[in-house]
Amino acid sequence: MIKLLVRKVTAHNVRLRRRSWNMGTDIAYLFGCAFLVVLMKDRIFCDATRTQGEGEPVGGEARGGGDGFRRGEPAPPYPQNPNPVPQQPAACAQTVQPAQQFLPSWLPVNNIHVGGASQTNCSALEELVAKVTRQNELSERILSELENIPKSQRAVCENHSMASKSLPRDCSEVLLSGATGSGRYIIYPQDNGDPFYAYCDTETDGGGWTVIQRREDGSVSFYREWNDYKHGFGNVNSEHWLGNDKIHRLSAQTYYVLRIELEDFQGDRKYAEYDYFRIGDEDTGYKLLLGTYQGDAEDSLSFHGNKKFYTLDRDTDQECAMNSKGAWWYGSCFESNLNGMYKGRPRPAGSQNIVWAGWKGYETALKKTQMKIRPASYHSSQPTGG
Repeated sequence: MIKLLVRKVTAHNVRLRRRSWNMGTDIAYLFGCAFLVVLMKDRIFCDATRTQGEGEPVGGEARGGGDGFRRGEPAPPYPQNPNPVPQQPAACAQTVQPAQQFLPSWLPVNNIHVGGASQTNCSALEELVAKVTRQNELSERILSELENIPKSQRAVCENHSMASKSLPRDCSEVLLSGATGSGRYIIYPQDNGDPFYAYCDTETDGGGWTVIQRREDGSVSFYREWNDYKHGFGNVNSEHWLGNDKIHRLSAQTYYVLRIELEDFQGDRKYAEYDYFRIGDEDTGYKLLLGTYQGDAEDSLSFHGNKKFYTLDRDTDQECAMNSKGAWWYGSCFESNLNGMYKGRPRPAGSQNIVWAGWKGYETALKKTQMKIRPASYHSSQPTGG
């Protein structure tokens, strides 16, 4: 960026020097014009120099006003005076028109009076020259300071610019950048918001998965209010909800695939995948958008597509969040409830547990769950499977 700024300032300086040269020529021309006006003052403004008696001014200015004679008319005779002032010929009363044809239209020649009483034009020209000089000096000083920036500092800025373009936007880019093991990594969504930590699965089905939810031992309560789900809670290395704001930022970057992994208390495992996943921002209620299902767990999430997210303090009319002791994209009410209460046994009473109805029904709790996303463009090197 600094190089670009140097090039811009250099180009501006060159243009400024060219304009300064042209302006200098114009200024010389204007000085010449002003000098011509002064030399011709007796001819141009002679009507303003008529005197009566002992030098008392009589009549109007060169513009022809007041009590003076009209333009184009001979001067009227004057009374006799002991010390008469020599009379100018009648042709002298033609005002400034002959001289103005040689001058720029904006040059205020009427401010130059006989005897140099007013130097308005000269002052204006001098001020213009001073401004051009100051601007040129400032431009050269800025250019000099930019050129004197140590090369080491330039390198730091350039490296920072390059690094900002290569920071991982999600776990797929963490893996592509050389990470070799699953674990906690910092990611930088492209919206220029704050970076955050997420758990990256670099192994399942070719890796590159960003985990957004994990249940495994009941160490973290998921029966929480809106703000907790908005910002996220838990520990990304174990049980957690990444946070609806973060999930929105991630899923808004590109097309993502959602993978849900389920495990019961007997150790059996199933999975469900959806070829498109995204949630809206808070203004939409974090509305869930889903694509086509595939997997072996039966589809128990499409029912929740286009639904808003609900918590115990922002519930549906049917109070689904309160009745199921969870938080989810409830309709009326659910076919899955992966943020339900962790009961620690396969058959707790009621349906307030972790539910995936398509596999185990409403009365059988699940032991472990994971929800993870990966760009649809990420090419797996392993076959899809549970």
